[in-house]
Amino acid sequence: MDESVFISTPDHVSLEFELAGPGSRFSAYVIDFIFNVLLIVVIFLVPRAAPVGALHGFWRFWYWSFF
Repeated sequence: MDESVFISTPDHVSLEFELAGPGSRFSAYVIDFIFNVLLIVVIFLVPRAAPVGALHGFWRFWYWSFF
């Protein structure tokens, strides 16, 4: 699969991009999926494990409003 896309900019610069094949797209999808799952775990589960007594004032309010 040797396909390319050429784009001409308003500044008369020609850009060439090679199109990704199904294998590359699938690999990128899997990597993105794993990253998103890890991000969700960090955002929602890790703060649950933190002792609430360690949070003071302003941060305690935000902790309880989200969780």
